Amino acid sequence: MNMKGGVGKTTVTMHLGGMIALYDIGDKQRNVLLIDYDPQFNLT
Repeated sequence: MNMKGGVGKTTVTMHLGGMIALYDIGDKQRNVLLIDYDPQFNLT
């Protein structure tokens, strides 16, 4: 966990979660839960 702000942690996490949700394995839908431990809670 890194508390430094402005380095793109939330943005990278959001995009990785979106890519994981779109990745298909055997025609199964995926649900992805992202939990933001950032003190500003911008991912929610």
